[in-house]
Amino acid sequence: MKTGEVFARNANAKTKIVVNQGGTRSSKTYSILQLLIARAASGKYNGKVVSIVRKALPPLKRSVYRDFINILTDMELYDERNLNKTELTYDLNGCLFEFFSTDHPQKVRGAKRDILFCNEANEISLADWVQLIIRTSERAYLDYNPSDEYHWIYDHVLTRDDVTYIQSTYKDNPELSAEQIKEIENLRRGDPM
Repeated sequence: MKTGEVFARNANAKTKIVVNQGGTRSSKTYSILQLLIARAASGKYNGKVVSIVRKALPPLKRSVYRDFINILTDMELYDERNLNKTELTYDLNGCLFEFFSTDHPQKVRGAKRDILFCNEANEISLADWVQLIIRTSERAYLDYNPSDEYHWIYDHVLTRDDVTYIQSTYKDNPELSAEQIKEIENLRRGDPM
Protein backbone atom coordinates (compact mmCIF):
# COMPACT_ATOMS: atom_id res chain seq x y z
CA MET A 1 0.00 0.00 0.00
CA LYS A 2 1.46 3.32 -1.05
CA THR A 3 0.94 6.03 1.56
CA GLY A 4 1.97 9.64 1.97
CA GLU A 5 2.72 12.26 4.58
CA VAL A 6 -0.94 12.70 5.59
CA PHE A 7 -1.20 8.98 6.36
CA ALA A 8 1.96 9.16 8.50
CA ARG A 9 0.77 12.20 10.44
CA ASN A 10 -2.56 10.53 11.22
CA ALA A 11 -0.83 7.26 12.17
CA ASN A 12 1.47 9.12 14.59
CA ALA A 13 -1.31 11.08 16.31
CA LYS A 14 -1.69 10.20 19.99
CA THR A 15 -4.74 12.30 20.91
CA LYS A 16 -8.40 11.25 21.14
CA ILE A 17 -9.39 13.58 18.29
CA VAL A 18 -7.50 14.01 15.02
CA VAL A 19 -8.68 16.90 12.82
CA ASN A 20 -7.71 16.95 9.14
CA GLN A 21 -8.28 20.24 7.33
CA GLY A 22 -7.31 20.24 3.70
CA GLY A 23 -8.19 21.47 0.28
CA THR A 24 -9.30 19.48 -2.70
CA ARG A 25 -7.31 16.32 -3.44
CA SER A 26 -5.08 16.69 -0.37
CA SER A 27 -5.49 12.94 0.38
CA LYS A 28 -7.01 13.49 3.83
CA THR A 29 -10.03 11.18 3.39
CA TYR A 30 -8.08 8.52 1.50
CA SER A 31 -5.24 8.55 4.04
CA ILE A 32 -7.58 8.15 7.01
CA LEU A 33 -9.34 5.25 5.28
CA GLN A 34 -6.00 3.59 4.48
CA LEU A 35 -5.01 3.90 8.13
CA LEU A 36 -8.28 2.45 9.44
CA ILE A 37 -8.15 -0.44 6.97
CA ALA A 38 -4.48 -1.18 7.68
CA ARG A 39 -5.09 -1.28 11.42
CA ALA A 40 -8.11 -3.55 10.98
CA ALA A 41 -6.25 -5.85 8.59
CA SER A 42 -3.35 -6.16 11.05
CA GLY A 43 -5.70 -7.29 13.85
CA LYS A 44 -5.26 -4.10 15.89
CA TYR A 45 -9.00 -3.36 15.62
CA ASN A 46 -10.23 -6.93 16.20
CA GLY A 47 -13.60 -6.75 17.98
CA LYS A 48 -13.92 -3.01 17.44
CA VAL A 49 -16.57 -0.92 15.70
CA VAL A 50 -15.54 1.85 13.31
CA SER A 51 -18.30 4.30 12.35
CA ILE A 52 -17.81 6.35 9.19
CA VAL A 53 -20.38 9.12 8.94
CA ARG A 54 -21.39 12.02 6.75
CA LYS A 55 -24.39 14.34 6.80
CA ALA A 56 -26.28 12.64 3.95
CA LEU A 57 -26.18 9.10 2.58
CA PRO A 58 -25.94 9.78 -1.19
CA PRO A 59 -22.68 11.76 -0.95
CA LEU A 60 -21.33 9.26 1.61
CA LYS A 61 -21.88 6.41 -0.88
CA ARG A 62 -20.33 8.36 -3.78
CA SER A 63 -17.23 9.38 -1.86
CA VAL A 64 -15.91 7.82 1.34
CA TYR A 65 -17.75 4.49 0.94
CA ARG A 66 -16.57 4.11 -2.66
CA ASP A 67 -12.99 4.95 -1.61
CA PHE A 68 -13.24 2.37 1.19
CA ILE A 69 -14.23 -0.40 -1.24
CA ASN A 70 -11.54 0.68 -3.73
CA ILE A 71 -8.82 0.60 -1.07
CA LEU A 72 -9.92 -2.85 0.09
CA THR A 73 -9.87 -4.05 -3.52
CA ASP A 74 -6.45 -2.52 -4.22
CA MET A 75 -5.07 -4.19 -1.08
CA GLU A 76 -6.68 -7.50 -2.15
CA LEU A 77 -8.75 -7.53 1.05
CA TYR A 78 -12.22 -7.13 -0.45
CA ASP A 79 -14.52 -10.11 0.01
CA GLU A 80 -18.16 -9.62 -0.95
CA ARG A 81 -19.19 -12.13 1.74
CA ASN A 82 -18.05 -9.59 4.37
CA LEU A 83 -20.24 -6.81 2.96
CA ASN A 84 -23.80 -6.22 4.15
CA LYS A 85 -25.24 -3.90 1.51
CA THR A 86 -28.53 -3.46 3.39
CA GLU A 87 -26.90 -2.31 6.62
CA LEU A 88 -23.92 -0.72 4.84
CA THR A 89 -21.40 -2.60 6.99
CA TYR A 90 -18.20 -4.46 6.26
CA ASP A 91 -16.43 -6.97 8.51
CA LEU A 92 -12.66 -6.88 8.13
CA ASN A 93 -10.69 -9.28 10.29
CA GLY A 94 -13.16 -9.03 13.16
CA CYS A 95 -13.56 -5.24 12.90
CA LEU A 96 -17.00 -3.94 11.95
CA PHE A 97 -17.01 -0.89 9.68
CA GLU A 98 -20.41 0.82 9.57
CA PHE A 99 -21.38 3.67 7.26
CA PHE A 100 -24.30 5.97 8.07
CA SER A 101 -25.57 9.50 7.66
CA THR A 102 -26.53 11.97 10.38
CA ASP A 103 -29.57 13.31 8.56
CA HIS A 104 -31.92 12.01 11.29
CA PRO A 105 -31.16 12.61 15.01
CA GLN A 106 -32.03 9.05 16.04
CA LYS A 107 -29.15 7.70 13.90
CA VAL A 108 -26.52 9.31 16.16
CA ARG A 109 -28.11 8.49 19.52
CA GLY A 110 -27.71 5.18 21.31
CA ALA A 111 -25.12 3.40 19.20
CA LYS A 112 -21.60 3.27 20.57
CA ARG A 113 -18.35 2.76 18.75
CA ASP A 114 -14.63 2.55 19.32
CA ILE A 115 -13.45 4.65 16.36
CA LEU A 116 -15.31 7.48 14.60
CA PHE A 117 -14.54 9.07 11.24
CA CYS A 118 -16.61 12.16 10.38
CA ASN A 119 -16.11 12.76 6.68
CA GLU A 120 -16.77 16.36 5.61
CA ALA A 121 -17.36 17.14 9.28
CA ASN A 122 -18.24 20.76 8.55
CA GLU A 123 -21.56 19.47 7.13
CA ILE A 124 -22.48 17.84 10.46
CA SER A 125 -24.23 19.86 13.16
CA LEU A 126 -22.72 20.56 16.57
CA ALA A 127 -25.57 18.60 18.19
CA ASP A 128 -24.74 15.56 16.01
CA TRP A 129 -21.04 15.87 16.84
CA VAL A 130 -21.78 15.91 20.57
CA GLN A 131 -23.92 12.76 20.29
CA LEU A 132 -21.26 11.01 18.19
CA ILE A 133 -18.22 11.90 20.31
CA ILE A 134 -19.78 10.99 23.66
CA ARG A 135 -20.43 7.50 22.25
CA THR A 136 -16.87 7.08 20.91
CA SER A 137 -14.50 5.32 23.29
CA GLU A 138 -11.10 5.56 21.60
CA ARG A 139 -10.48 7.97 18.73
CA ALA A 140 -12.29 10.31 16.38
CA TYR A 141 -11.05 11.50 13.00
CA LEU A 142 -12.59 14.50 11.31
CA ASP A 143 -11.87 15.79 7.83
CA TYR A 144 -13.17 18.82 6.00
CA ASN A 145 -12.36 21.46 3.43
CA PRO A 146 -11.69 24.92 4.89
CA SER A 147 -14.73 26.54 3.29
CA ASP A 148 -16.36 28.02 6.40
CA GLU A 149 -14.81 30.98 8.20
CA TYR A 150 -16.89 30.30 11.33
CA HIS A 151 -17.77 26.81 12.40
CA TRP A 152 -18.24 24.74 15.57
CA ILE A 153 -15.09 22.78 14.72
CA TYR A 154 -12.99 25.89 15.37
CA ASP A 155 -14.76 26.80 18.62
CA HIS A 156 -15.64 23.40 20.12
CA VAL A 157 -13.03 20.97 18.82
CA LEU A 158 -9.78 22.72 17.94
CA THR A 159 -9.78 24.46 21.34
CA ARG A 160 -9.59 21.12 23.19
CA ASP A 161 -6.35 19.79 24.69
CA ASP A 162 -6.84 16.31 23.24
CA VAL A 163 -6.70 17.28 19.54
CA THR A 164 -4.10 16.79 16.85
CA TYR A 165 -4.54 19.25 13.97
CA ILE A 166 -3.31 18.22 10.53
CA GLN A 167 -3.42 20.66 7.64
CA SER A 168 -2.81 19.40 4.11
CA THR A 169 -2.90 20.56 0.51
CA TYR A 170 -2.81 18.86 -2.86
CA LYS A 171 1.00 18.99 -2.58
CA ASP A 172 0.73 16.31 0.15
CA ASN A 173 -0.91 13.84 -2.24
CA PRO A 174 1.74 11.62 -3.87
CA GLU A 175 -0.80 10.08 -6.26
CA LEU A 176 -1.78 13.20 -8.24
CA SER A 177 -0.88 13.32 -11.90
CA ALA A 178 0.73 16.36 -13.50
CA GLU A 179 -2.60 17.10 -15.21
CA GLN A 180 -4.51 17.03 -11.90
CA ILE A 181 -1.95 19.34 -10.30
CA LYS A 182 -2.26 21.73 -13.25
CA GLU A 183 -6.07 21.82 -12.88
CA ILE A 184 -5.87 22.52 -9.14
CA GLU A 185 -3.32 25.28 -9.68
CA ASN A 186 -5.54 26.80 -12.39
CA LEU A 187 -8.36 26.94 -9.84
CA ARG A 188 -6.09 28.64 -7.30
CA ARG A 189 -5.26 31.32 -9.90
CA GLY A 190 -8.95 31.85 -10.57
CA ASP A 191 -8.64 30.43 -14.09
CA PRO A 192 -11.80 28.41 -14.78
CA MET A 193 -10.41 26.95 -18.04
